[in-house]
Amino acid sequence: MTTTMRARHATPAGGSRPAPRGDGPTLRAAAKFGDLVVTCVEHGPVRLAGDSQVFARTPGAPRLCMVLGGKVRLLHPDAQDVLAPRDAALLQADSRIGWASDGPARVLLCDVPPTTPGLTAMPVTRPFVVGRAAIAVPSALAAFLLDLLRQEARGISHDGRRELAGVLGPMVSSTVTSLAVAGSTTWEPELRRQSALRVIAAHYTDPDLSSETVARRLGLSRRTLQRLFEADGRSVTQHIHDLRTQHAVARLRDPLLSHAPLEDIAALTGFGSAVGLRRAVVEATGQTPSELRTAACAAA
Repeated sequence: MTTTMRARHATPAGGSRPAPRGDGPTLRAAAKFGDLVVTCVEHGPVRLAGDSQVFARTPGAPRLCMVLGGKVRLLHPDAQDVLAPRDAALLQADSRIGWASDGPARVLLCDVPPTTPGLTAMPVTRPFVVGRAAIAVPSALAAFLLDLLRQEARGISHDGRRELAGVLGPMVSSTVTSLAVAGSTTWEPELRRQSALRVIAAHYTDPDLSSETVARRLGLSRRTLQRLFEADGRSVTQHIHDLRTQHAVARLRDPLLSHAPLEDIAALTGFGSAVGLRRAVVEATGQTPSELRTAACAAA
């Protein structure tokens, strides 16, 4: 079954859109695909006690909210957040979320079945969780749903609708999971930790790389950066040292580099000197660089 609803000032899909006004939604089109209800809304400046006042919400259904343009604020006594373009949020079923915007905004909404896989990962104590634009899955789903709404304006056959419902299910589940996991208190620190590891991997050859320079590249304090690695039992400095040592050992074992001076190997791996490289290699392997090279050549 398909429904298409339009608020006042609405225009057909693909037609010219009226300028959003401050008196509520100016465009509202919805379609149902299986158990999913998809709605696209444009509005001007608004402030409402609950999102269901503007966007009819399926009772008992969690809601995906994906911002296509402008900015909106989600308001709840226990949480508030601002969604920018390409940001997304997952709203708990029946949670009363206030909705505000200081200017024009365009949003795509998708009410999902409460049995959708991935919902169990969402923290039950939070009225909503937010995923930023860096999480690509919601953006991909939004683009697909927008295309479906455009197709809906031209008409979709019954068989086509059934096939689309089968395709949408896994996409929605992946999006729900990505947002639910992003709402975990451990997710944001892990993203930052992975960013720090990428910085280390990209710049370990720089002898000046340190915990301070990594923190500066990420816009973090040194203490905040160190806390991200406390669970590892290794500091940022140790991660840098270990990565350099791994690459140094690999090069010393490379027959093609068997005659390269240690100073060159040290420069390639971020060690400040051949002395520092030798010390690190002996500590990691129990062998000197020359012993490593001899063993590697014998095994070749």
